[in-house]
Amino acid sequence: MRKFIFLGIIICLLAIYNSNIFQSFIFPEKFYAPIIEKKFDVTKNGTTIVLPVKHKYIEPHCLYISVPDPDAFTQLIIRNNTLDFNFSKETGTLKYKFISDGVTLDEGITIQPQRKYLLESTTSSSISILQFNLPYKNSSDNLELHLQVIEPMTFLSKYSGEITCNIRPETDYK
Repeated sequence: MRKFIFLGIIICLLAIYNSNIFQSFIFPEKFYAPIIEKKFDVTKNGTTIVLPVKHKYIEPHCLYISVPDPDAFTQLIIRNNTLDFNFSKETGTLKYKFISDGVTLDEGITIQPQRKYLLESTTSSSISILQFNLPYKNSSDNLELHLQVIEPMTFLSKYSGEITCNIRPETDYK
């Protein structure tokens, strides 16, 4: 009987340890690390990139545009001593397609940059422009995210050549 109780406790502990909530609180650096990160200049119209999407956790993920300046987006948000929660003058959109084994699963355009989707660190700033769940519905292990700039993010021109896009778990998960 003690063996069954011990086995039950071990199974419960393993289930808790492997849960997304536990992993995000105990190992946030590992949990929220990008699953892919590539240079992508969103300041030039027509620029394209293909990102292979391999995920580790089953949960919402985001596509972020990042620049190597911790204050890049903050400077754009505060105008005339007023906090602007939308980048009303700083626009830019990308066309996206989720493709799995040559079949287009979904396509559309990304949202405009918004303050509520801003991430800042000591070395960079990132803004989320697309949110989606992984694993992606009806996809195989060969999921790709195709991106094309249809309206350049010209407000990031000074970072041209240093801009990256990355996919990571959504930070609002907790």
